[in-house]
Amino acid sequence: MQKISNKYTFFILMLISLSAFATEKIQSILGDERVIPPEQAFKFNYLINNNTLKLIWEIEPGYYMYKDSFALISDNKISPINIDKIKWIVKDDPFLGIKKVIYNKVEIEYDVESSLSRLDNQKVSMNVEYQGCKEKTYCYPIKSTVIFL
Repeated sequence: MQKISNKYTFFILMLISLSAFATEKIQSILGDERVIPPEQAFKFNYLINNNTLKLIWEIEPGYYMYKDSFALISDNKISPINIDKIKWIVKDDPFLGIKKVIYNKVEIEYDVESSLSRLDNQKVSMNVEYQGCKEKTYCYPIKSTVIFL
């Protein structure tokens, strides 16, 4: 019984070793295709200065974000944001076809005066929505983050 158990142990250890070797070889051929969480791929921050809200995303190398995925939602209404001044890149995306995207960093400014004035010094919350992809690998679902003004 001991000999059979040792044979199975040896066999399992060999499979694990071969699996690790094969995974390493495949990654060296194809490149590193690991997908990181969206919070790491698209590091989000925001600043409020007077009545201007600045939304900032630092985008990891090899990742990009879609122009038409950015939205600000307050009181269950989508607030229009002007993102046409940004230099977008037209991309034939393998997931969604021809889209405008951005790499590296995006900053969007939004006038929050009307949102702040209507609630008389109460905190206002807004949902910020965005979406992006890892080049040729994976598209994240739309991400929603709550911010407070």
